[in-house]
Amino acid sequence: MSAAGQVLCPGCLAPGPRLTGGCSTCGAQRQIRGRYWIDAVLGSRGPVRTLRGREGSSALGAADDERLVLIREIVLPRAHADEDAPQLTQTARRLIDVTPTIPGVPRLLEHFEALRGGLVHHYFVEAWIEGRALADDLAQGSQLDEASARAVAEDVLTTLAALHGHDPPILHGAIRPAHVLARADMSAGGPRHVLVALDLGFPSPTPGYTPFAQLLRGATPATDLHALGATLITLLTGTDAADLVDPETQRIEFEPHEDVSPTLARVLARMVSPRENERFSSATEVLGALADRAEPAASVTTPSPCPPRPPPPTRPSP
Repeated sequence: MSAAGQVLCPGCLAPGPRLTGGCSTCGAQRQIRGRYWIDAVLGSRGPVRTLRGREGSSALGAADDERLVLIREIVLPRAHADEDAPQLTQTARRLIDVTPTIPGVPRLLEHFEALRGGLVHHYFVEAWIEGRALADDLAQGSQLDEASARAVAEDVLTTLAALHGHDPPILHGAIRPAHVLARADMSAGGPRHVLVALDLGFPSPTPGYTPFAQLLRGATPATDLHALGATLITLLTGTDAADLVDPETQRIEFEPHEDVSPTLARVLARMVSPRENERFSSATEVLGALADRAEPAASVTTPSPCPPRPPPPTRPSP
């Protein structure tokens, strides 16, 4: 976070005055593309860095017409840039076209790249959504009751149904409490809970949320549903899903830790089942099951121990 009246250098992140021109520390231009000032680093995971910025050309101070934006930056060595650039460009074009039509995700405004220090920087600029990540509530010791968890589920499932309905499906790839935002401003309508950090092609597996099938074959609609189920279990129990995984069956053993209706318990068990043939086929099917339509109680069996598998990846730092 930069001090009041200062911005962060996009190159070295050194704070400095809001002035056009090069950084006194590393020489990089203080504005990205001559339009975006960086005022905070929100996170960093793998090659992806998340920044809060302001769009504006004034070097004299924040103007009234400036808008907050969220910028995701992917930094690649030049040797890999030519290989990855077409995929990133194609992903950006799809999201620029699709995100304005889905109110449950932030709108992607533009994508561009810049060469700096022998590295290629891809920038994805998104509309800023004011809100609170559900992970923040967990960090303060809060957990959801069933009604609140159902509200989260219905909002996110409706968004996933819209994303997965495209051909090919648009996947999130990393649903977890940190990536579900409760919006602060509902004046424009739309869902209360939105999904942030859509997959840009560099997903970071998270133990407990990323099913083993995704590690082997990549993200699918079913793996997004598994991650949402694990997220709901975490929000209901106040215990991270990774800490509830039975090492023998690879099943998330949530039942002793929460008191929910039989319908919700069955739905969650199917969403996170280690057996792929027991899981739901679509977000729409999960929505129907939550309404207790066509959801037989015997649809989930007690799984037998799964064959040994490689240990899960080390849990990244927040």
